[in-house]
Amino acid sequence: MNKLICLDWTLCDKVYSTFNSLDAATGLNFTDIQATEKCIRVFGTKKQIEEVSEKYNIDEAYEFKEEKKGSYWYKIYNNPEEENARIKQKLNEYKKLYQLNNNEVLILRIR
Repeated sequence: MNKLICLDWTLCDKVYSTFNSLDAATGLNFTDIQATEKCIRVFGTKKQIEEVSEKYNIDEAYEFKEEKKGSYWYKIYNNPEEENARIKQKLNEYKKLYQLNNNEVLILRIR
């Protein structure tokens, strides 16, 4: 089996959603729209992810992985051991889903 990788992509395409807010000065509620970035997580082999990437307008991409001691992100995390344990658990969940999905690439909306 090829090595499985997991990437987080921030897409250039904006998603618009409504939000409600309270005006502090008048006490009135109002509704408006706001643009948010769409983010997805893809899990599969490098070849599968490359094929899927052609269908998306990717702005930024980051690998979702456990960080090694001494890496930049390892130093940034407040509790790197706990964060790595959480990431490892998620990657194991994704691997099970991947296998249940007949080893087809997973595309998960994360934001």
